[in-house]
Amino acid sequence: MDTARAALSGSLHHDGIVEAVAFAAERLLLSPEWHEAADEVLARLGRAAGVSRAYIATNTVDEEGRLTSNWLAEWTGPGIVRVMDDINFRSAPWEGSGFGRWSKILARGEVVRSAVADLPECERPPLELHGVVSLAKFPVFAGGEWWGAIGFDDCVGVRDWSSDELAALHVSATVLGAAIQRQRLDRQALEAEARYRHMIDQSPDAILVHADGRFVFANEAAAELLAAEGPKALVGLPIEMIVHPDYRELVDDRAALEQLGQVAPLLEEKFIRLDGREILVEVAGIPVKYEGRAAGQIVVRDISRRKEAEEQLRSAEERYRALVEHIPAVVYVETPEGDPERFYISPQVEDVFGCPAGVALDRGFLARPCAPRRSPPGGIGRRTHERRTRAVRARIPLPRRRRRVAMGP
Repeated sequence: MDTARAALSGSLHHDGIVEAVAFAAERLLLSPEWHEAADEVLARLGRAAGVSRAYIATNTVDEEGRLTSNWLAEWTGPGIVRVMDDINFRSAPWEGSGFGRWSKILARGEVVRSAVADLPECERPPLELHGVVSLAKFPVFAGGEWWGAIGFDDCVGVRDWSSDELAALHVSATVLGAAIQRQRLDRQALEAEARYRHMIDQSPDAILVHADGRFVFANEAAAELLAAEGPKALVGLPIEMIVHPDYRELVDDRAALEQLGQVAPLLEEKFIRLDGREILVEVAGIPVKYEGRAAGQIVVRDISRRKEAEEQLRSAEERYRALVEHIPAVVYVETPEGDPERFYISPQVEDVFGCPAGVALDRGFLARPCAPRRSPPGGIGRRTHERRTRAVRARIPLPRRRRRVAMGP
């Protein structure tokens, strides 16, 4: 009869611990900050386990580089002294306080459990000072790293921990580690989001995020580029509102690809600002997640001035080429480095020197005489050729390249 009663009592005790662990999981994992629920969780676990004290301690490194145990939360039963009130024990180095052996056991993922009387003599004094008779201490790992421990002290009598009790309490350590890691990841995500927002806000390029055909985010540069009163004025607008009609079908296809997880490569497009002015832009898009849903992010750069400058340069080059190809003289251009790819000579070289244009592109023609295409009577042609050759060899250097002009007859 006594055996059956003891078995029933043990079973009920174990069930109470399991319920307390389930409560701990709910409170720790659902609370924005796990330590805000720590006191309530420790009280529930401590009562369910029938112990005098329950606590959570984390590992830190002190100024001397020693691994230190720091108590963060503690629950005690009636009449039990609080360890966190002892400034000499609530934060102490593992090795310096005589518990270096425990740190090695816990770091391996093993449990420290014993009656205090059975521990090595060097470990007993601080435990006896706080009334501990028997204990169980479980390692807490967060992200694969030994973070600290959750412990249970019995200050009344020697405790014979059953395997079921130890297993259930070990789960509470696992739950705590998961809650700590989740909070770490949440904090890292928030920090990454803050860095991303800062980078986007400070970017000189216009950046917009779109979902389901409408803009859901815009930075200050986007508002300035599109003549909006501010970023919020662009939120909610349909994408096609700022796209030139000639490009809308193309932009719709690219936006759909971005939301499907594909990159939209750099492409020149034409936008229409909110003030009605047309601008030429370069746009690149990437898939992103925005507030939990698939979206696309585009980076837009105004290239109107660049295109205008390129057109001006092209027009100037055309006028220059027209000039040098119609004056009665040979003009050639070379770089100080003698880069053959940047060497130019006008077509009149064939009429003046008798060298075909293709041959003349070989800069060696300047160092060797070429027979004139036609020689007037009286030998004037050869003298003219020599005069022309001397004129060509009289080079006039320019800052980055040299132009040569040889006048014809």
